[in-house]
Amino acid sequence: LKATARTAVWMSQFLAWYHDHPFEIDQRGLHVFLRFPAKAVDVAYMPEDLVKVPGAILEDTNEVVIARVGWIGHLSKMLVFHWCQAPIELKEAEINVAYDAGDAVEPHGL
Repeated sequence: LKATARTAVWMSQFLAWYHDHPFEIDQRGLHVFLRFPAKAVDVAYMPEDLVKVPGAILEDTNEVVIARVGWIGHLSKMLVFHWCQAPIELKEAEINVAYDAGDAVEPHGL
């Protein structure tokens, strides 16, 4: 999603819907709100006035990495590294190493 005024309205609609329907699963809701094709994915009480926004499925081979799942992509193509469902105590050292690496390569334009 690109950050625009329209996307802000859409996200507000999603958050309001998710607040009102806590029994739903957030990722399933995002899938349906973005109108991604799926045969068996649906949610309860979709807003009738939902703003339409363009979205795309994330490429998880190289660009988006989810920690603790395993990854064999190319570091030069990585855009996002997501540390998921781990207490901060377990991931703090890795996050600090990533920030330190970014600081170290910044003077080189990387």
